[in-house]
Amino acid sequence: MMLRKNNRLLWTAASMSIVVFASCGTNADPDPSTDTAPETNRVEIPEEMSGVAELPEAEQDAALQQKICPVSDEPIGSMGKPIKVPVEGQDVYVCCEGCVDMVKENPTKYLAKLKQE
Repeated sequence: MMLRKNNRLLWTAASMSIVVFASCGTNADPDPSTDTAPETNRVEIPEEMSGVAELPEAEQDAALQQKICPVSDEPIGSMGKPIKVPVEGQDVYVCCEGCVDMVKENPTKYLAKLKQE
């Protein structure tokens, strides 16, 4: 009887040790000084172009460089997420759905307008 009780105590102690050691270190706070995440050189998006932030990060720089919608002359992103329109091998960003057809119908006019800026 006493032997069984001792065995139970040993198993309980062994089980608790495993649980304690298994969880050891899982709650440790990472040291921010060892953070190896690459720094990003993101350009701040102006408030009047806030819709640009809705674009995938890879497209944001191009939209910010374009600055204005070639149809409406409004800032890209001023009316929400800009729309990318592929025109003659080039991506053109427009401010809204209403401008898409105009760029597609007269690409030369709007591409020339972008080159002037």
